[in-house]
Amino acid sequence: MHWRAVVIILTAREVAELLRVSEGWVRDHATRKQPRLPMLKMGEHKRAPLRFDLDQIKEFVEKWTNRD
Repeated sequence: MHWRAVVIILTAREVAELLRVSEGWVRDHATRKQPRLPMLKMGEHKRAPLRFDLDQIKEFVEKWTNRD
């Protein structure tokens, strides 16, 4: 297993600002049955905070901008 030295974790609001979309869009795309945005749910409660790994968000953007 490979571990990165530093993992940058973002909130839904920070991801929304980065992608220039609404925070609701981020939450919607992270919590679907087949989510498009990878996320970490901080707890078991339905309204538990969501967190996002910056590297995974970058991979998401690359995937969707390089589609044919």
